[in-house]
Amino acid sequence: AERSLALKPDYPKAYARLGLAHFLLGRYKDAVDAYSMAIKYDPNNKTSVSYLEKSQEKLEAIRKEEEEVAEAEKYIENAKKLMAEETSYDNEVKTRSEPSSGSKESSRRLSERVSVASKSSRKGQERKMKDKFKETRRTSSRQSSGHAHRSTSSRLIYSRNHRSNADP
Repeated sequence: AERSLALKPDYPKAYARLGLAHFLLGRYKDAVDAYSMAIKYDPNNKTSVSYLEKSQEKLEAIRKEEEEVAEAEKYIENAKKLMAEETSYDNEVKTRSEPSSGSKESSRRLSERVSVASKSSRKGQERKMKDKFKETRRTSSRQSSGHAHRSTSSRLIYSRNHRSNADP
């Protein structure tokens, strides 16, 4: 296709074939450019118009997926910061509280239980965030292939609303 264009730069079929090659290789931006040129020289070519639209849809799906991934990464980073602050607060509370001499043993056992519960809670929160991130990736790929029923961003908003309503 590129050789054909070198010989005849206004040959629409060469642009269409170049566009198809880019499309099949996943180079959707290049495919859009090639199909745009094909349509410029042959505006009645329905195949070029169709593949131009498909390429543009793929580019849009990729852009949305990148935005959702960036949002999920921000969410994970914020959650990690909150967990670090929680750990810091827990440690500060432990150092401030001095057990009375009569209840040192029971206080030690209580702090061990709190520590274990806090660790398991953090692990659970981390696991949930990772699962949510993976689900975001899966649904956005399904969405780009037309299989998703609800967009990932609406799922995130839905889950945030229900989580904030459930927590006092």
